[in-house]
Amino acid sequence: MYTVNYIFGGFGYHYLLVVFGFSIKKRPNQLNDWVL
Repeated sequence: MYTVNYIFGGFGYHYLLVVFGFSIKKRPNQLNDWVL
């Protein structure tokens, strides 16, 4: 159980940041509209 939490808590969080970063590069205008 600890290993599962570590994977989703560590690598999973980093994976979300990477995917979010790619979506920012692909759609910067949409990101600006969403943030602002």
